[in-house]
Amino acid sequence: MKLVKFLAILIMMISFAANVQAHVMQFVPVDNVYAPPGYNSNDNVEVVVSGFLPNLCYRDLEAVPVVEGNKIKIKVQAKDFAGPGIGCADMIVPFVESVKIGLLDQGDYDIVVNNMKEAPLYIDEFSDDAIDDEFVANIESIEKNFDDRQIVMKGHNPSDCYVFDRFEVQDNGRDVYSVKPIMKKVRDFCPMKMVPFELNFDVPQGLMSDRILIHVRSMYGQSVNSLFNNDV
Repeated sequence: MKLVKFLAILIMMISFAANVQAHVMQFVPVDNVYAPPGYNSNDNVEVVVSGFLPNLCYRDLEAVPVVEGNKIKIKVQAKDFAGPGIGCADMIVPFVESVKIGLLDQGDYDIVVNNMKEAPLYIDEFSDDAIDDEFVANIESIEKNFDDRQIVMKGHNPSDCYVFDRFEVQDNGRDVYSVKPIMKKVRDFCPMKMVPFELNFDVPQGLMSDRILIHVRSMYGQSVNSLFNNDV
């Protein structure tokens, strides 16, 4: 009886070890790294990487940044569940991953992803004079209209005392439009009331890349990102 229990425990340990061995972190293919403009030294900086998981055995994507001087190194990996007796469906899974870098000093940076893909990033100096009453809309999602160059931004604002004012748009000269949807205050009394909204944004035509990133700044220092086919 003791021998049977021992063998059962041994089998369980071998099975567990095999599973641990199968769940190895592997680098995944990255096809581009996008560096949104418009950040300053008081912002929590984000960059965006796109790529794909090679098959359905790759899961749990992770993008880990390390800042070394003026270089930002990012490792993009996923758990590989392949192993003996495990079939992996031959299907690639595209991803667009936002990577939170955090606060950076003013200056020029080089982003390097998986020791291959690179992109430049410039961080402006924060100035107290730049503080104003700008209120960025609480964007929660982006929907693309595939018939034209318009996208729809959807969200909820925390009060009905703010209405949409304008879009502030910057580009990095290559493949990113950074968009800030600015709201304006129309009265002093601002009751807490979640108000849904939709904003239509026409994607400019100044950038030449076939695929560009629409990087929309949102409330609370967040962002929403979407890739846009620029040949529309």
